[in-house]
Amino acid sequence: MDINEKKDVFQLLKSLEEAAYTYMALGNPNDELWLDNKANKQSVLELKLFRNIQSKSLLLICHQKLSPKEFSKVLKMLSVISFRYNVISSANPKLMEVTYNKAAIKVNNGILISARDVFDEIKQAIYLSDEQFVDNFKSKTFNTNNSSNKKIVRYILFKIENQISSRQYEFEGNSGTIEHILPESYNEEWNFSLEEHNQLIYRLGNLTILEPKKNNREAADKSYKIKEAVYKDSSYELTKAIPERYENWNSTSIKKRQAKLALISKGIWKI
Repeated sequence: MDINEKKDVFQLLKSLEEAAYTYMALGNPNDELWLDNKANKQSVLELKLFRNIQSKSLLLICHQKLSPKEFSKVLKMLSVISFRYNVISSANPKLMEVTYNKAAIKVNNGILISARDVFDEIKQAIYLSDEQFVDNFKSKTFNTNNSSNKKIVRYILFKIENQISSRQYEFEGNSGTIEHILPESYNEEWNFSLEEHNQLIYRLGNLTILEPKKNNREAADKSYKIKEAVYKDSSYELTKAIPERYENWNSTSIKKRQAKLALISKGIWKI
């Protein structure tokens, strides 16, 4: 922007103030900027949950240059890409940052004028194929002793639950807890070696959602046979399906279930 007159200075200050406000709102799903758009609020919440800061430069310029409808599409798109790229695949964040910055310049210059244009610009570099995503998901582990990981796991499990259930749950507000089917505490009665136990307890295939009372009192560190009855009585479809599909719980069961969850997830986090 050329500064030739006093009014240009005030215009510059105004635009900087607006940009700063939007930049802050992009990190806060509860900001008033998102009050009238639940979908935008959800996408901002997800990007914050994924600890994705690389997208802010692109989102900032898209908010300024694109229509509200196209901006919402970009916001949702970057959330999906971040989940595939950052959360599940742990890919190089530097490449994502460079890709977004290049796209931001093109949006600012009027070369990219829609969400489709933006996607076409960035997809080759950072939108992982379904095959890559599924392969990475199949082996993904989250140590739930870490609070950030625990939030991510709750988010993933409730998104899958909402996909297969007629009911819709809010992962932040729902009381459901993370249940480790193979318990965190090692017990030889489960017929896992200590090495297998340590490798598999935090695999996504070993995790599900369970009502707090059932988790703490009825399931806890009990045997799989006891847990089966508890799972059948759960209100969560994700959990009720476990005893229906797996007669025994072993390493093969965990891997098969995680592969099944990966296929469901491919359809949830997709552009």
